[in-house]
Formats: sequence, C-alpha cells, structure tokens
Amino acid sequence: MATHLLTVLCTKASVDQSSNNLSLFDIVEELSITVADKVPSAKDKVLIPVTMDVVVVTFRSDPSKPEMARGRLLLLMPDKTKTLGAEFEIKLVDHQRMRNIVHMSALPVNEPGIYYFVVEFSQQGSNEWSEVYRLPVNIKLEAAKQPTAKH
Repeated sequence: MATHLLTVLCTKASVDQSSNNLSLFDIVEELSITVADKVPSAKDKVLIPVTMDVVVVTFRSDPSKPEMARGRLLLLMPDKTKTLGAEFEIKLVDHQRMRNIVHMSALPVNEPGIYYFVVEFSQQGSNEWSEVYRLPVNIKLEAAKQPTAKH
C-alpha cells in the first residue's frame, strides 16, 4: 500500500507551475474561534467558516513498482464522532510521490478541545480502510463579548 509521508494543515497550499515545488502558508497548530452566541456543547454542531488546506503527501511503498490506492480525510471530534471530509485518489503510476490538497471552506465543531484530522488509506479494489496518520489541532471556542449598556 502507498506510504504516508506527511499531513499538514495550513491556510493555503500552492504548487509552483514551473518548479513543481510545494509552498505551505501559515501552518495551523491551533485555532481560536469566537462564536456569535454561546459556545456550542457536545450535542450541538456548528459550521465555522474557515479557509484552510489539508495537504497529504504519499509515496510508493516500493519505489520500483507503480501503485494505486484511495485516501480519505476524516475529522474526529472531541466526543469521538467522525465526519467525512473528503476522499481522494492516490495515483503513484507516473511518479514516486503524490500530493493531495483538500480545500476547506467550513469546519464542523461541537465543543472546544482536541480535534484530529484522520488520514486513512485503502488498497485499490478493497473496501477496508487503515488509519495512517492523525493530525491533532486544538480548537478553542469563546462566545463574543456582548456590549454593555451605558447609563
């Protein structure tokens, strides 16, 4: 099966067309989010608008043999529920390594805590998935301060 090299969460990933170099901008380790009303509890789920990329880099398990696989990105919340983020193809036929960039415009959250972006791979033709990496991100949530009335 394809080998996982790295997974990174950043605000933007860009591939230079002439050099094929990957640039990662503003790597995210923690998010501090202010919500309009109250901080959601474990039973609530809200979509927070964000602009981020999750970059997953893979390479051949045997450099001399082309291979195909599938990957998927899940979000594991502090209450242990999982949300599917995206599925992607891992095509290591013409090249020994591959980058998949998953663009996000919203993030489902249900409480403050440690969230994990879970990367799973599946062999081509199989329906079995194997976890290959967990990227932890601490998400801090706080309610917006309400203006106080002046007398």
